[in-house]
Amino acid sequence: RRPFRVLEFATSELLSSLSQSNSRMPNSHLINYSLMADTYTNPRGGFASLYDKLQKEECNISCFGASVTAQKTGYPIYLHKKFSDFFNLQHKMFQSGFGGHALETSVVLLNKYVVLNKPDICFIEWTTRPVKFDDDSLVFKYLEAIIYKLRKINCEICFIYLGLDDQSEEQKIHNSETALVFIDLFEKVAVHNEIPSINIYNLLQDYKFYLQQKNQLENYNSLFRDFVHTSEIGSNFYGELLFEFFLTILRKKKTKNLKRTQTFLIPDNEYNQVKYLPILPDMFLNPSNVKVGDINSSEFGMCKFFEIDTDN
Repeated sequence: RRPFRVLEFATSELLSSLSQSNSRMPNSHLINYSLMADTYTNPRGGFASLYDKLQKEECNISCFGASVTAQKTGYPIYLHKKFSDFFNLQHKMFQSGFGGHALETSVVLLNKYVVLNKPDICFIEWTTRPVKFDDDSLVFKYLEAIIYKLRKINCEICFIYLGLDDQSEEQKIHNSETALVFIDLFEKVAVHNEIPSINIYNLLQDYKFYLQQKNQLENYNSLFRDFVHTSEIGSNFYGELLFEFFLTILRKKKTKNLKRTQTFLIPDNEYNQVKYLPILPDMFLNPSNVKVGDINSSEFGMCKFFEIDTDN
């Protein structure tokens, strides 16, 4: 397993601090986030010159994901506060979370709810709604469509993997297995495209495993109000960890300039340079969130395809 001594101190200190002074973080400076980041982050290509930009001007930050990202008191609120406090600038946060949606429909939502806000950095969180596909290439297709659109507007990208659990053993096993497979597919895309990632999922699994050995799961359970949605303490916990891990990656400036032109995992001719993406009607679990005007549709065989505009 991973370094429990560091993890035990860090998480215990973090939760202790969160319980004090109206959920502020008075003792977080005692935690060695850099040491934890070695285990739970992968900097890959880093964030180019974003550090300088965040220090000098107000930037747009986007959190794009499922229902845990949509929570009214969710992690984006606390992540935003950390950005503003640390850089002493009023960076703007766009909380683009969608309950009832998954990765398949994210590409439809991307233009209107993310791209139009012109973010400088986008945290992508869709692994809390894991889906099993018959063909893994669909995950590559959806993610690389998102990457294509964001890089076209010079937006830096960070994949984040958050907690997923359940009270029933059967559902717990299903969620765990599906989440791990899903995260692995995200990581393949991240490696290919040099995208940094932050793995809170692994951190929580390690922390829970450690506490189970000591029969002390109270701290872990205090983070959640169900199998995926966080309590206020859990949201603050996420916000603190995500920012500190992001900052660790941000400080690792790369000496080389990354090639920003897209090269896809799937041959271009297989899906017309990710311009047409297969979206089945039953993928819209909450269609009220998506208006017809958001998309252009065309029929193709038994499937309906939704075109994301890669030309504008």
